[in-house]
Amino acid sequence: MSLGRTLGVAVIAAMVLSGCVSTPPAEEYCVPRVTISPVEVRPGDTITVTVESGCDVPMPAGGWVVIAGPVGQLDLAVRTVTEAELVNGFAVTVELPADFPGSEGFAGLDYWDYSGCPDNASCASPVASFRVAQSP
Repeated sequence: MSLGRTLGVAVIAAMVLSGCVSTPPAEEYCVPRVTISPVEVRPGDTITVTVESGCDVPMPAGGWVVIAGPVGQLDLAVRTVTEAELVNGFAVTVELPADFPGSEGFAGLDYWDYSGCPDNASCASPVASFRVAQSP
């Protein structure tokens, strides 16, 4: 590498490290934290899906759709709707079907709007996981 190139790389590195060059900050984007209780269940049990407060996101028409299903099997997922305000947080109980497969499960908000997620960010889904034991 030539002396000029080496010097150019060193100058750019110094600018980046000193903050002279930076990427624009990500816009404010809020994804609510979701927890599930209990995290170990059996088919037919009821879980509580809690969506924590803090995100001031308007409720979609028809309410928030809460989904619970086996990972990778959306056709077996169950859904319920709540009209609770997200900014206050809420908890919804979901009864799992008696034929719910023993596997890893997930639950959270379905149809989450990712359109506000900045292009330079990684935006998570508002879901959490739980485990369904095989029926005896």
